[in-house]
Amino acid sequence: MKPHLTHTLASLAALALIPLTTGAAAAAQIAPNYEAAQSMPKKDGYLVFAYAQGWDKYSKALCEKLMKDATIQSAAGESVFIGMPVYQYGKQAQRDFVSEIVGQLGIREAESYPAILFFTPKNRLYATLCGAEVIRAKPEELAPLIQQRISAMHEQENLLAQAEQATGTEKAKLLGAAARVKGASAPGDITRQIKQLDPNDTTGYVRSLSLNDFVFTEDFIYETQGIADPNKPKPERSAGPLQEALDRIDKLLADPAYTNEQRQTFCANAIGAIHRLGDVTHHGKIKEYADKMRSYGPDTTLGRSADSVIKAWGSGLTYEQGWAPHTLPKDDTPIEVQGKLPISKSGTYKITFNWTGGSDSLRIKGVKLYNDKKPVAEDMHDGVAGYYKNARDNTYTLNVRSRVTKPHLYVIFDAGTQRKSSGKITIEHE
Repeated sequence: MKPHLTHTLASLAALALIPLTTGAAAAAQIAPNYEAAQSMPKKDGYLVFAYAQGWDKYSKALCEKLMKDATIQSAAGESVFIGMPVYQYGKQAQRDFVSEIVGQLGIREAESYPAILFFTPKNRLYATLCGAEVIRAKPEELAPLIQQRISAMHEQENLLAQAEQATGTEKAKLLGAAARVKGASAPGDITRQIKQLDPNDTTGYVRSLSLNDFVFTEDFIYETQGIADPNKPKPERSAGPLQEALDRIDKLLADPAYTNEQRQTFCANAIGAIHRLGDVTHHGKIKEYADKMRSYGPDTTLGRSADSVIKAWGSGLTYEQGWAPHTLPKDDTPIEVQGKLPISKSGTYKITFNWTGGSDSLRIKGVKLYNDKKPVAEDMHDGVAGYYKNARDNTYTLNVRSRVTKPHLYVIFDAGTQRKSSGKITIEHE
C-alpha cells in the first residue's frame, strides 16, 4: 500500500478508538470504514464526513473535530460516522482506496468540502450539509441541523413504508407526501412512480414536484406568447407579455397542489419579472406579490426579504429621491409621488422638476393634487426638465384653497418621454 494511503487509513482507524459519550442516551460511533460499521448500531443511518484530502489543509481537521465532538455524536443518535477523503484529481488507486472505505454507500460528491453526507440504514443518500453550515457552525449550532435531517429521514422512510402497503391514488398520495418531507431528498424515481399511479395528476403531486426548481427566465414570458422557435422574433418587452406571465403565475398560486415554499418562489419570480420588464405603473404589483410572499412564510428567507423588496423596488417615484429611469412609465398613466409630501396648508404650491443627469430630458404633461380621493388642484401644461438650456415650463402651480390632510400628488408624463433621465422634485409653499 502506498505511503499516503497508509497514513490516511491509520488516521481513520485512530478515530475509531476515540472514547464515546457515556450515558443512557444513544450516541453515534465512529467506524474506519463501511465494513466495520456493520457491527455497530445504525438505526439512524450513516453520516459520512467528506473532507478535501491534500488540497485543503483545514478540511480534514474540521471533520475529525466534528466527528469527535460529544454534542455532534449525541445529536446523531444511533448512527455511524465514517470519514471519507476526497481527492481533487483522484487517480485510480486513490478512487479504489476511497471505495474500500465507503463500501456500498458509494463515492458521492458534494457542492463543497468539508461536507456531511447523510445515508439511510439501507444506504440511500438523502441529505447533504456543506458550505457555511459546516465550516462556520459551532457544534451546538450544527447539532440541530443533524437532528432535523435524521428526523426527516425517519418521517420519510415511514411514509415510504406505508406506500409499499398501499395501491393506486392512496399510494401516490403517500409517495407525494414522502417527497415533500423537508430536509430529506426522496428516491430519484418517485415522480415516475406517482405518474404511473396517478396518470391524471388528481393528487397534484406530479405538477408540484415538477416545479421544484422553478426559476423565472425571459423564456417564461415568451412561452406565454406561444413562441417556441428560437429563430422567431421575440415580442417587445411590454405590459402585454408581462401581464400574461403574471396571469400564469397567479394560476400557479391558486393551485392547491403547490406548497407554500413553492408559492413563495412563484411570488419571487413575479417580482423579478415586473422589475425587469415592467415600469413604475407596476410597482403596486411588486408590493402585492411581496406581501403574498411574506404571508406564505414570514420566517423564511423569502418571507423576511419582503420588506426589503418593497423598499427597494415597490416605492416607485418618491419625493425624497426624485425620479430615475426605472421610476418612469412607458405611457401617460398618472404616477403618484410617494413619500412624505410637504403639503398641508392652503395657499400656492410650486412643484418644480429639476433634471440632475441622464442623456434625455423629461417631458411632463401636468400634475394633479388630491386630498384623499377628492381633487384639490391641478396644473396641466407641457413642460421639459432637462439640462438648464433645455429646461422650460418645468414648474407647476397648484392653488390650494383649504387644508389638505391626506395629500396625494400625481404626475402625468408625456407618453413619448425618453427614460434615460434622473432628477429631483421640489415643493415650495407661498
